[in-house]
Amino acid sequence: MGQPGSEGADTWTCIDGVGYLGVAVALGAMWLLAVLLGSLTAGLVRHDRAARVLLVLLAAASAVWILSLTRYGSSELVDDVFAPMPGEQYWLYAAGPAAVASGVSLTIAIVALFLRGRLAVILSTAAAVGLVLASLLQPGLSINTLPAAGLLAAAAIRARAAALLRQA
Repeated sequence: MGQPGSEGADTWTCIDGVGYLGVAVALGAMWLLAVLLGSLTAGLVRHDRAARVLLVLLAAASAVWILSLTRYGSSELVDDVFAPMPGEQYWLYAAGPAAVASGVSLTIAIVALFLRGRLAVILSTAAAVGLVLASLLQPGLSINTLPAAGLLAAAAIRARAAALLRQA
């Protein structure tokens, strides 16, 4: 085999052929954790405030997990002397807009935790929509950003339930 990148223009091959299995397990484990714990939290936690906090924390963990894992992989594991840009720049180009949308959405979700009533519902819903937008910007991240969006939607539903109980 020749120099890295000598296989042909715009091609890349994995030397060991199974290097993606570890990544698949790491991403799948977070997906499973977010979906299972999120479902249990949404269904079993009685206090709306506690449920919202746990759901937002799980959503943040899921989104930050995939963003940090892909960022690490791009910066530390991608090395080609013939590439037009380093791995960090590839990540910024490919996942940067989705990372910004995710960061803004998670910030909005955290702010919503400190609010009550209609504004908490609106902000929580906006945060969930923002993570869906992040998934559309970079579909490769959606394995963990879509469950996070679902968790934020569940937090919005719990905020709505709490607001309705206060009105009654």
